[in-house]
Amino acid sequence: YMKSEELTKINAVKPVNGTRLKKGKALSDSNLKDGVSKAELSKTSERDVAIICLLHGAGLRRAELVSLNIEDYDGSSVKVIGKFNKERKVPLTNGAKKALDSLISKLGRNTGPIFVRAYKGGTYSNERITGKSIAKIIEEKLDAKPHDLRRTYVTNLLDSGVDIATAANLVGHEDVNTTKKYDKRGEDAMKEAVIKIKDIF
Repeated sequence: YMKSEELTKINAVKPVNGTRLKKGKALSDSNLKDGVSKAELSKTSERDVAIICLLHGAGLRRAELVSLNIEDYDGSSVKVIGKFNKERKVPLTNGAKKALDSLISKLGRNTGPIFVRAYKGGTYSNERITGKSIAKIIEEKLDAKPHDLRRTYVTNLLDSGVDIATAANLVGHEDVNTTKKYDKRGEDAMKEAVIKIKDIF
């Protein structure tokens, strides 16, 4: 019952775009140190510390971490197969390198998966760990999700002055707009601003 001119006008009205809060959180240095300290107390300390250090120090996804083999590590960086079968090389920081060296030394072999299941006594099998197990370790040690360590990595890169295109390349993002969603610096600034408000209660 509507005239075509009226319908055309209605269809010309653009919808209002909303925004949503960014998911996840960035972890503080004290959170990370506490998590590593807890991991060091476990029977599988080398593996659990390396998981935290690689997720944080290289910004890896769970699936990327799980699929790593000893052959992918050249002593200073890891070769990663990311989403859409895209390959990239990620340099390791001192802490991540040290943790990875320690784990590989404990495994006592030169090939095969790096992150593996453990037996009850704390010795390691040759069977690859699952992403679900990694999530459980991060939850227990850091009260966080594995992707929060990736967000922390990106936030730290940008906070250190690394340009967003380089950060996107390091974490394997196709689009820098995805990388922007990982930047948690705005939240920290807002928290600091609120702290400065005089408390009258």
